[in-house]
Amino acid sequence: MKKVLLYPCGGVGLVVSTVTRLASLKATEELLPEQLELLDMHRCQRGAPDEIALLEKYPVIVMDGCKQQCGSYFLNMLGVQPAARLYTPAYMAKTKLKPGKCRAELEKEGQRLAETMAEEAAAVARGILKGPFEFRK
Repeated sequence: MKKVLLYPCGGVGLVVSTVTRLASLKATEELLPEQLELLDMHRCQRGAPDEIALLEKYPVIVMDGCKQQCGSYFLNMLGVQPAARLYTPAYMAKTKLKPGKCRAELEKEGQRLAETMAEEAAAVARGILKGPFEFRK
């Protein structure tokens, strides 16, 4: 396995969506830049052939931001079973960190929550890459 994909929450109305997007950027750009690739959620939703091809070739970690679980739901609609799912409310309960109140720029606690989730995403990706892992569309 050469790479793992990361699909963050695409919500726009909740601060947790900002947390997942920051976490996914940190994971893909700072922690595992060569092995973890961020999916463009908007291009996936429009059915861009190159984004869909990635989903068909590599395993994906989905980061769901809230109880709506839009990322998991969307991938399910495409017939893609995520290799793993990181659920933001579970990390909030585990770490006792809150996302904060400002979407435009996360407060310190929201940034720490994003860092925690980025580290977890990178750890999960490393496990998938190390194998054995059987990817199934």
